[in-house]
Amino acid sequence: MEAGPFSAFSFNGAPGTCATPVIAGIYSIGRPMDNTNSLTFTINVTVKGKYYVKTNSLNGVYFEGGGIFATTGPQTMILNGKGIPLKAGNFSYGMLSNNSCSFTVSFLTSAPAAVFTYAGAPACTAPVIGGTYGSGVALNSANYIDVSLNVTSLGTYSISTNNTNGFFFSASGIFSATGTQIIRLVGNGTPSSSGTFAFTASGGGCPFNINVTNGGGTSVYTVDCSSPVVSGTYTVGVPLGAGNTITIKANVTVAGTYTLSGSGNGMTFSSTSTFAVGAGQTVVLTGSGSPAAAGTNNINIPGSCSVPITAVAPPPAVYTLTCNGTMVYGTYVIGNILTASNKVDVEVNVTTAGLYTITSTTVNGMTFSKTGVFTSATIQNVTLTGSGTPTGTAGISNFTVGTAACPFDVTVTAPTSPCAGLTTNKFTIAGQYSITGTPIGFDIGTGYQISIQQGFISMEMLFPGSTAPTPGTYSVGTVKIHSLAADFRDWNGISGTIYVGTNTIEFCNVNIRGTTVVPGGGGPINSTCEAKLQ
Repeated sequence: MEAGPFSAFSFNGAPGTCATPVIAGIYSIGRPMDNTNSLTFTINVTVKGKYYVKTNSLNGVYFEGGGIFATTGPQTMILNGKGIPLKAGNFSYGMLSNNSCSFTVSFLTSAPAAVFTYAGAPACTAPVIGGTYGSGVALNSANYIDVSLNVTSLGTYSISTNNTNGFFFSASGIFSATGTQIIRLVGNGTPSSSGTFAFTASGGGCPFNINVTNGGGTSVYTVDCSSPVVSGTYTVGVPLGAGNTITIKANVTVAGTYTLSGSGNGMTFSSTSTFAVGAGQTVVLTGSGSPAAAGTNNINIPGSCSVPITAVAPPPAVYTLTCNGTMVYGTYVIGNILTASNKVDVEVNVTTAGLYTITSTTVNGMTFSKTGVFTSATIQNVTLTGSGTPTGTAGISNFTVGTAACPFDVTVTAPTSPCAGLTTNKFTIAGQYSITGTPIGFDIGTGYQISIQQGFISMEMLFPGSTAPTPGTYSVGTVKIHSLAADFRDWNGISGTIYVGTNTIEFCNVNIRGTTVVPGGGGPINSTCEAKLQ
């Protein structure tokens, strides 16, 4: 028989008292009903289908539930409580439907006391201690103790520790579910002195210790690195996580806060916490970053501690480019060196994690590439960073990337002078400049240097590449201006932009710093230089 739109069923015990409904949750004055307040009934379904059942409303509370019966025969139905009880006492409820039965819910003046034990008692599970503790420093919500309990009966609870050295821990509330529960006891008060102090939670708790430092000051200690313990695996390019640690010992003579950190091969291990006085205290330094190269490298920790960590090369990744959703970012101008803003996003389908290198074709002086490590086998984006300097003519440059030859286009524009409002005569060299003139420049190994001299002034400009710059905009590598007159001043440009036109050179916002090279020559000079050479 197929299920109809609505089911047909009857409650066991109908039309009288419901047969042994299971009533769960706490029912007390003023406590709102939640998902722990439920009623479970036994019913007999004769027609499959949808159902919705609601009781009458008494004492500010009613029960309801709905769903689908997929089979006929004996079933269970759960109704959840809604509302807030107004009074204590016994109240009789019934279903607002056919084939119903009645049942009684008892409401209490207040919730009963819960019944619980501490997990692992009498050898209790160690509590989690949060926060730092300094003499004279008031505790707050960051100072807490998390304890594990086994709750066997629902109800209220109030747990506190002894008050020692001016502070204690406490918590109160209602258990709405049985089983294992984690309760946070929050710190109260202000520790009056430093040292180690014992506390015990009420109701059968086990003792634990709190170390109080000297007013939150800095501890005094020496590092014992005789037998460090390194945990975790280390693969080039794979970020470190919580499992990558170095464990060492410390001998503490003055309690207080500490920060220990050591680095090497792209990795950093650090720990910040507090020490109590004592020898052989454990310090766990957690790693961050990722190994930069394969092999064994030392992590140097202050205190003459050097810990060797061996990183392995990742296996080659297995992946394919999907050629979906390739995106190009940045602006591209002839003569402008590409920066980190010039990039291309490509989508890859990684089937085996590992090392990868993805490179585009080289077009118009530009290349896009990325080398890294895939840490998971998923479809993901890779950002290829551009390098080089656009050359040639303006227009669209066509690239492909990967063995799949995924295509993408980059639009290169013609350069324009960035020197808005250029003021001439701040520095001027008269005479004609020709970009095609052969005597004006040469490759010096670190770039192409152009030299210009007029009278007692000479200028040297270093451009990227090994050939004379074509018209374009260039970031300043070096600008040097020399005075050959009696004061022998030298100026060095350390930032700014040079624009090369057809028959002009303009440089603007170049930070010029110079000094005289002879005594009495006038002292240091700092200025921003703009000029037009033509």
